Amino acid sequence: MSYNLKVFSQKLRTIRKSLMLHKDYIADKTGISIKTIVRLENGKCLPNLDTLELLSPLYKTDLVRLLVECQFNDYYTFTSITNEIENKIDNGEFDKLESSLKLLEKFSYSISNEYYKGFILQQILFIDGILQYSRNEYNLALDTYTKALKITEPDFTLDKYSDFVLSDTEVRILMNIGFTLDKLKETKNSLDIMLFCKDSLDETAAIYPKICHNIAVIYSKMEIFSKSLAYYNEGITACRKSRQPLGLGLLYYGKGYSEYKLGNDNYLDSFKTAITLCNAFEQDKLKETIISKCMEHYNIKLE
Repeated sequence: MSYNLKVFSQKLRTIRKSLMLHKDYIADKTGISIKTIVRLENGKCLPNLDTLELLSPLYKTDLVRLLVECQFNDYYTFTSITNEIENKIDNGEFDKLESSLKLLEKFSYSISNEYYKGFILQQILFIDGILQYSRNEYNLALDTYTKALKITEPDFTLDKYSDFVLSDTEVRILMNIGFTLDKLKETKNSLDIMLFCKDSLDETAAIYPKICHNIAVIYSKMEIFSKSLAYYNEGITACRKSRQPLGLGLLYYGKGYSEYKLGNDNYLDSFKTAITLCNAFEQDKLKETIISKCMEHYNIKLE
């Protein structure tokens, strides 16, 4: 089951304006950040029940019921496919994405809701971009990611990305644009985009640890290892808080690399923790990559 956030956000904004409520007043009374209020009114995030219950008295409306009225069905199949895709991306199994893409395309034919259909088309373009990136077709991937963002933000342009309020999904696409630009030797633009992505999200967002990882990687390439270590640690903390353990193996490997470069004696513990996590979550390809790199670059035999 999912929700038409575009309709919900429009109704939410209409109610607030009819009551002449200012965003800063709402934030002060509820403790909900202005950033979250803006994202809700732009249909960029799915509110949790606690948030709706806090807002309902001020809006003089049962916002939980209002959200339910904006729902539509058949979301389970979609989430099953996208979760499978995420796992393949996390494991670096890009060669297996084609089959998942075909499933998603087939599923899109059965959808009649235009809002939902557009969202699925955006995901299809996003995966196309990932496949192009995996084939080193960076300029093509950049164009495809931009097309994906234009599905939900028709006026989007790369030179004005910071003008938009983005959903978690849109931030994920912009994040991929960021590390594609890094491959195209535009490191400064890449870092600026990654930092914007991080600032656009709550720490509980599923992709927050991924963004921390990508920022850390850029700082590592710039040989600013103190900052890369700080962002690896922030990503690890975010994974633990949000109970998303699948990204921990990669984060601990990066943490070990930064510690090694800084002469920190804990680096070996971090590498070993990365391997333990890969074993626990059956991330065999990532495990092989970590073992290979540790042997090749540091002459460390982990197994």
